[in-house]
Amino acid sequence: MSIPLLDYWLRYLQLAPIDCLYLPHTPPLHENLLFDRPSGYLSVVCRAVDNIRPSAGDDWMRQSKRESWEWRGLTDWSVVQSQPRSSIVYRGGVAPGFWRADTDSVDLMKAANGLPPVTIAERSEDSHRLSLDDPDLRDDRGL
Repeated sequence: MSIPLLDYWLRYLQLAPIDCLYLPHTPPLHENLLFDRPSGYLSVVCRAVDNIRPSAGDDWMRQSKRESWEWRGLTDWSVVQSQPRSSIVYRGGVAPGFWRADTDSVDLMKAANGLPPVTIAERSEDSHRLSLDDPDLRDDRGL
């Protein structure tokens, strides 16, 4: 998935990106990539919002919200709207130069290309990696 598509998809699902970190694929860990475009891992912090966040002039997102069965039927928006408001405060955030006023969210493409990339720790002891198949996280049933 491209960064602009991820950005669009999040805003379409009423999630406003407010911060992100980007870790580019770099050799030697990723020297066997099968494509010739820059790539990497993008972690995005989002705030749930009350409405979609189309960019200026984006009529498709507005029309899709009104008319498409995918938007109206694949997510139970009444359950979403019934959730209590959170009082959690996010203390992070990207520099103002990466903020999009038209969507009131971070421009993920600008941030991924303009912020210093996250780097991999030289020693594993200095890392906080969580692997989905980590045996230390399995319960007594092996799940």
